[in-house]
Amino acid sequence: MDTLARLHESGRYDRIVVVAHSLGTVVAYDMLRAYFSRICDELPPVTLLGQEFLDVDGAPWQPEKVATHEEKVELRRKARQLIANIADVTVRRPVEQRDFKSWLVTDFVTLGSALSHAYFLMCEEAKDPDAAEKNGHERLRADFRRRVEEREFPTCPPKRLQQDGLLAFDNPRKKIRQIHHGALFGLTRWTNIYFPIEQIFWGDAIGGPLAPTFGRHIVDLPVSTRLAGGADFFTHTAYWNVDRKPDTWKAPHLAALRDAINLSDKTPTIDFVSRGEDAPGEAG
Repeated sequence: MDTLARLHESGRYDRIVVVAHSLGTVVAYDMLRAYFSRICDELPPVTLLGQEFLDVDGAPWQPEKVATHEEKVELRRKARQLIANIADVTVRRPVEQRDFKSWLVTDFVTLGSALSHAYFLMCEEAKDPDAAEKNGHERLRADFRRRVEEREFPTCPPKRLQQDGLLAFDNPRKKIRQIHHGALFGLTRWTNIYFPIEQIFWGDAIGGPLAPTFGRHIVDLPVSTRLAGGADFFTHTAYWNVDRKPDTWKAPHLAALRDAINLSDKTPTIDFVSRGEDAPGEAG
């Protein structure tokens, strides 16, 4: 979090990409949500963030509702513009004119993410009057839902609560509309890359789709180490491996990683929408 703070406060960057692997994706998710909660009420006033903010804030999208291709593209395009709008009124201004905190994380890229087992890693069995009538997995799911509704666990897209928007709420104390701490993945795009598992040791038993759990605007991208497709032996640590034969650095998993990081800041992150797959049901 201190590193993330220094990157935001340095004034040297107008875009940050966070890439994480395996259990590191859980750590990165915690880091992002904790830092965003710390600074969200010091971000620029929503009146300075353009029409894109109003469009996303008022959108009907919800994490559990299957999103269309057009909806995913719209959020990705407008989220990227929102970060640019934030940068325009913060880090792109002279130091003496920076009156607000900035949020510059345009993309969160997860590789072989242990968040696919979030219910078991991050939740406790819900303690409620009906808990005895539910199995352990259902109680874990109930705890996850509670944490989402309390905005402890941000989703993509954000979970709408009561009369709030996807990104903002009316603060009765300050008498202004401001960004709430659950808005993280209405601003930051989430791409999840994984090797589908076949049997136990072929593919990646740790990674998997995240959209069924963390929100249907996550782009889940299954990959292979081979241009011809198919599973390879134990690929959990192969996401950045350029030496695997026969395709080495040209392999699909490396092309996906380069596109997800998207240093040129062009269209690959948008193009992912048509390349991703919609996993049925719930993960975990």
